[in-house]
Amino acid sequence: MKMFVVYMLIRLGVELNERFPLSDYLKSADITPGGLYSYDSVLEAVRRRLGGKNPAVQCEYDREARRHALAQVRHDTSDRESLPPTTAQ
Repeated sequence: MKMFVVYMLIRLGVELNERFPLSDYLKSADITPGGLYSYDSVLEAVRRRLGGKNPAVQCEYDREARRHALAQVRHDTSDRESLPPTTAQ
């Protein structure tokens, strides 16, 4: 049973990543790993691709690098009407 739950969680993660490819959203705004970007620029890059809906952007402080790093970007998928249309497969 545990393996099934793990499988389903991984599958959900893959499906969400296919539907909301956040790395592509950021790349389209020239935001790439290792660079320094403002919170607002990350927020706006994702917001544009979500049809104007506000994502939740979370940063964490990296003590070793002495700077904040992007930790997580979330979109509330419970609001089905706010989701951008998916492409036909």
